[in-house]
Amino acid sequence: MSLKDKNPKEIVLEFVNTKLEGDIDALRFYSFSQLKGSDFDCTKYESFDEDNTLLARAIMFLIWEGKLPELTSFDQIGTGELYRGETINTFNTLFGEKGEFRDYIDDNNLIARIDGFKESYVSIGNFMLMPSCSYNKMSMNSYRGTSSGWRDYFDKFLFELDKCLKGNKKEADEILLALVNKNSFYFDTIKSIELFCEKNYLNSYLVNKQVQLFFEQRLNRQIENTDEEKQKYTMFAIKYLNKVNEIIDERSSIIMDIIKEKIK
Repeated sequence: MSLKDKNPKEIVLEFVNTKLEGDIDALRFYSFSQLKGSDFDCTKYESFDEDNTLLARAIMFLIWEGKLPELTSFDQIGTGELYRGETINTFNTLFGEKGEFRDYIDDNNLIARIDGFKESYVSIGNFMLMPSCSYNKMSMNSYRGTSSGWRDYFDKFLFELDKCLKGNKKEADEILLALVNKNSFYFDTIKSIELFCEKNYLNSYLVNKQVQLFFEQRLNRQIENTDEEKQKYTMFAIKYLNKVNEIIDERSSIIMDIIKEKIK
């Protein structure tokens, strides 16, 4: 039987036994970038994407089956389906797909941390499922990343989503609100930002039930090449890594407990 014909539990067990030598705990910080070209890649409908690989979809189904609206089948996850895997905290926006950050950072220890993050950010503690119905050829996934101007920062996305879920039409982003309405199957049930964070293990983003904006200034990989801007970029990079690694570590612990229970 090929991997594609196996159920999510069988896929995960096969991976743990054949690639991790039976060590389920090694899955917690496993970098899904290592899946490229393997049997566990099998990215659905498009080029390689860590959060859309066969293994990622199997794991996310096990985690959220019965917890998210209308999620009853493994086949409902993937590009063009009801749900799409999402990587929560970004790398490329801030650091660049081709290592553009090296033009601005001179600290070798920090460079090593960033290189490490490029591997660790594509791991189960940084994955979630996002409802995937589109509006004007944009999904919630693609809009927050490339079209909204929010630079793929998840705290900002949650802050804007909160406005939509509260029905604040005057302040809500028009396209995000349209996407919420298009995904009514999801948001008719998950009606508040508190419930959204609870279902997706994102409570680290809330303080007193309010979305916490972690970053006053959200930089990207394109800055002026001056000493002052390079210093700002370096300090922001440190703050960003500290915060998102803390979030990923917390979520991965919770998610591993669920996976262990599911594959017993």
